[in-house]
Amino acid sequence: MPADQPRWMSQFALAAFWIASSHLLVDACANAIPAVQGQLEVRCGLTPLESAWFAAIGALASGLCQPLFAWLSDRLNTRLFAGLGMACLSLCFCNLGYARSPMTLFAIYGVGMLGVAMYHPIAAASMGQLLPGRRAALVSLFFVSGMAGSALGALGGPYLADSDDGFAWLSRMTVPGIVVAWILHLAIAKLPHRAAESEPGRARPELLDNKRWLVVVLLYFSSVMKFAVNLALFYLYLRWLTQDATGLHPDWNDQQVSDYVAPTLGQLIAVTQFGMGLGGIGSGLLLRPGREKWALVGLPCCFAPMIVSIPLVPFSWAYPLSLLAGIGFAGSIPVSITVAQRLMPDHPSMASGLMLGGAWSLAMVAPPVTQVLLDFGGIQVAFLATSFLLLASGLLLTLAPGRIFQLGLGLADRPHG
Repeated sequence: MPADQPRWMSQFALAAFWIASSHLLVDACANAIPAVQGQLEVRCGLTPLESAWFAAIGALASGLCQPLFAWLSDRLNTRLFAGLGMACLSLCFCNLGYARSPMTLFAIYGVGMLGVAMYHPIAAASMGQLLPGRRAALVSLFFVSGMAGSALGALGGPYLADSDDGFAWLSRMTVPGIVVAWILHLAIAKLPHRAAESEPGRARPELLDNKRWLVVVLLYFSSVMKFAVNLALFYLYLRWLTQDATGLHPDWNDQQVSDYVAPTLGQLIAVTQFGMGLGGIGSGLLLRPGREKWALVGLPCCFAPMIVSIPLVPFSWAYPLSLLAGIGFAGSIPVSITVAQRLMPDHPSMASGLMLGGAWSLAMVAPPVTQVLLDFGGIQVAFLATSFLLLASGLLLTLAPGRIFQLGLGLADRPHG
């Protein structure tokens, strides 16, 4: 054991607590928005296409810049961006209620999601570096804390926007959010950054060869597809429920329909997020390092049929199907992050940024494309296309050489017995 390990290991529990807690809060804020998107449409006068692009801009702002902040974090050897990003999103999301026009809404939401971009790759890398021998379990804990926050945000969001003030009262939470961001920064600022620094006796890993790069690229595009399924599915929930509500109550105006849909929409999103978390913690705890390929291929392929079934069954069945769909498209995401960090040990933030925000940014096209499918094919065609996309995300990983997953499994990366 390195001589300096007890010094940073003494911060392990505190740092893990604040990383997980902050992730819960960050994702609760970010995922309260999809649950109230119908109300925001009415509040700010969005057309269906503008609403689709509103869903897309969140993915663009939070995803496109994640690799940039990850690269800066690795290059400058700093974890500053995690706390800074949380402070940024606290300033924006807590003041979202002041948006009354499409441009204002897009601007506040976009800057807030930029804060999400700053936060995620550095926080994920920090969690993974706390104890490299337990990297998979810790990354899964990070992922699950975010899913718990997402579920809370989805359930609570509709009840925050049920009055004329909407989100305005949240402005009081700006200062507490910034305080938590500062505590997070203090908790992780001095943690080891790269694998080589936390394990100084370990030989420097070889440069990425062609096959290793191939696996990283395949993991990336598979993650793009899974996040696209995520965005498309949440948008489909809104359109599906709105269509049904309009059919049942043709005399209702848009405001009445959106108020009626919001709680059910939040519940479906929350159930899906619960499935995402369940799949994430299960894969992190059950998979042995080096044996991840079967989960990356099998989970999406096995659960893809659940998505296409949602609009075809009685509504009460939509909840368990949504939960299973969440397991299918998100259960292997923390596995992708773990494998990428292991294959890129000198660039842990970049590995996390690629699998999170780098993939999320390309997935931004999912809601607009989904709206086009809805316009020309209807609900069932859009659900079918989303199901096929999840299936493809798993089949893509069959091209990955299985033995490459064994790389980077030195003693420091094996669970301590």
